[in-house]
Amino acid sequence: MPLANPSLAFLCRSLDYGGAERQLILLAEGLARHGIAVKIISFYRSKNSLLLPQHPNLTVVYLDKKGRWQGISFLWRLWLQIKGYSVVHSYLTYPNVLTAFLKIVSPRTKIIWGIRASNMDWHQYDWLARVLAWFEKILSPLANGIIINSWAGQSFLQSLGYRNRHIAVIPNGVDVKRFYLRNDRSLRQEWHVADNEILIGLVGRLDPMKGHATFLKAAQLVLQRLPQARFVCVGNGSEIYQQQMQTLATKLKIEPFLQWRPAFSEIERLYPSLDLLCQCSHYGEGCSNVLLEALACGTPCIATDVGDSKIILDGSVVSPQDPAALAEAMLIGLQTPTKMRETTAAAIAEKFSLDALVTKTLATFKEWQVYK
Repeated sequence: MPLANPSLAFLCRSLDYGGAERQLILLAEGLARHGIAVKIISFYRSKNSLLLPQHPNLTVVYLDKKGRWQGISFLWRLWLQIKGYSVVHSYLTYPNVLTAFLKIVSPRTKIIWGIRASNMDWHQYDWLARVLAWFEKILSPLANGIIINSWAGQSFLQSLGYRNRHIAVIPNGVDVKRFYLRNDRSLRQEWHVADNEILIGLVGRLDPMKGHATFLKAAQLVLQRLPQARFVCVGNGSEIYQQQMQTLATKLKIEPFLQWRPAFSEIERLYPSLDLLCQCSHYGEGCSNVLLEALACGTPCIATDVGDSKIILDGSVVSPQDPAALAEAMLIGLQTPTKMRETTAAAIAEKFSLDALVTKTLATFKEWQVYK
């Protein structure tokens, strides 16, 4: 695909462990391999930053933003970094809103928004998050296009009144060189999980969206029928929220059977160590990285009917915030035959490939005349 002046700057809040951040890095590397000069600009530098690929067409810049309210000096540094780039592709609400204002000083720059969620409940968050979400909707016509990773997300944007004639659904891609079917149970030993114990995991940031309360209540029900079951929650996030969930676990008397583990870079070691992955989000999921990665590793999965989980799991989902239904799904999911796991892993690798992610993105850019 011939491209004139092929340059693109990705804009994100951070490169911390997270699904959106992993997708950004994978897409950036794929576009760099297609000859596009790619720069990733991160507002914050995190001690938990993801490992970054090495490619001559790919650079990474940290703006080292000093807190939420740093203004003019941060915006000046941002402008210096994106000046001269023909396309700016932002990820998530805050960067999306900032790029809309770029149109004032650089009307020729093509702005592409990345939205990664569906049916968000902004009332669960602070006033600034709600204000930014409102601005994102109001400013949506200023973007040259919006890429969202789920069909549920597209429907949600339309129901809110986002006004943009270019909205494309491009599902996430899975790095099958990293996430693939294999027998690696080493993490269980490090976490002191016995061979005769059954390990069920929830992987996601500590946030009300991820449904930890439902997971813990379902765990209590499963333990009544499956005493050898063990549970792990993997992710970083709000300390206050984690304390609330730990208090709930104590109240439910499941603490001896439960571990809390921080997010870590070698997430590919986690999925083969689980007997079942549970994604029980209450709202907000788009195309779940966790589901795709776990399925690609051959790990049985269950999920609530949020985002595109029903599409990924071919209809096998439960209602959100229903611990009894989730517990029953856990028990059924643990009986998944090995052959079915292998078939599912192969299907995920084919349908949600990195090549498809990059190819669809380039085709969308061409359709929208992002590059001329």
